[in-house]
Amino acid sequence: MRETLQEILQTSKEALTSAGFREWLSTSNRAAVNKVLLAGKPVHGVPATVAVHQWTAMQKLRKKAPELTEQPGILFPPNFFLEQTSSQQSCIAKGQLLAQLQAKSIIDITGGFGLDAIFLSKQVQYTHVEHQEYLQQIAKQNFETLNLPITSVPDDGLTYLAMHAGETDWVYADPQRRDSSNQRSFHLEDHQPLPSEVIAAAQKKSVAGILFKLSPMVDLGLLLKQDIPHYHKAVVVIEVKQEVKEIVWILSKNPLGFTLQYVHVDGKNQTHAVDHPNFPPKKDPLQKTENLPEYLYVPNPGLVKSGLTDTLAAELGLNSVDDPLKLFGGKDIETPFYRQFRAVSPVPTNTSALKKALQGKHYHIISLHPKIKPEVLAQKLKLVPKGNLYLIFWMDAGKSAGYLAERTPNASETL
Repeated sequence: MRETLQEILQTSKEALTSAGFREWLSTSNRAAVNKVLLAGKPVHGVPATVAVHQWTAMQKLRKKAPELTEQPGILFPPNFFLEQTSSQQSCIAKGQLLAQLQAKSIIDITGGFGLDAIFLSKQVQYTHVEHQEYLQQIAKQNFETLNLPITSVPDDGLTYLAMHAGETDWVYADPQRRDSSNQRSFHLEDHQPLPSEVIAAAQKKSVAGILFKLSPMVDLGLLLKQDIPHYHKAVVVIEVKQEVKEIVWILSKNPLGFTLQYVHVDGKNQTHAVDHPNFPPKKDPLQKTENLPEYLYVPNPGLVKSGLTDTLAAELGLNSVDDPLKLFGGKDIETPFYRQFRAVSPVPTNTSALKKALQGKHYHIISLHPKIKPEVLAQKLKLVPKGNLYLIFWMDAGKSAGYLAERTPNASETL
């Protein structure tokens, strides 16, 4: 990886930013890229291996940060260094969090490619620290290309923090999450640097707080149970559309006003946030619906992760449809926190009976039933997830239930 990073930096900047090469990056498909790799010939003055790495990384970043890939002159590192890179939408949510925390400056001790720095530097004074020299140089060159006022330093994050923590009010860390076998891990003891080391280094200085970006799989309760003197703790669940992207663990020397925050970023990049003082949230009693209502509501994954499903349902006037509180029903309301469906008709839960009842093959499947697996059922019935018709399955008082429903997208969504 080091050699690849070095080769990228040694490539002529004029060649990498030329109109011919940028057009090749934008218009080439996988077959064209494979031909370049086999031939080994430069592309508009860019070595074949560098051209392929740039194209591959650009495809990955198009999903995470489409605005950045449209900028001329941006250098992309190999995909390995983009594994934990934040998405553009997640950065929008974190930018609003920094505003809420009234943060003025940040030292990012795990700077990496610098995507967080690129978007969050619009919000705060930003120092980017990266220990891999060539990766730091790529990030620094990109900051200069974008004319961003980011200080980029080639140094070990903990070492720099120990020397300069007094120069910032917040510390940001996105630890490498791999175990001793180089397998992905969400356990804190497998993170590098260890959160405990970051906390120890920050405590020696007058730092207002620390933000850790962590895996969506991490246990929220475990984070909040950590015994860390002098710090108030909170967790933020960041969800983009229908996917939990990351957890931000906040350690603050000042009271936060919340312990749990759930943030949904919709299809138009608008954020919708809910703050709660406790975790786990106090369970609110919900009225059980006797007859299936006209509209069904399936909570977003991030809402489920946060444990706020029934709390928000009670606030919105929704009733429970099933005993495990996974499905809700009620009147026609607009909310970004639940997917809304108009109930059409009941369907069998038996596979053979369901096959006879269905018309056509274009159905999505949502299963809140412990024994019905969407991918298995779709394969058996040869269903294609297309259109706005959904088959929803759940358990109620030990009995299986299924319904055909029509998706009714919220105004904030793009499907």
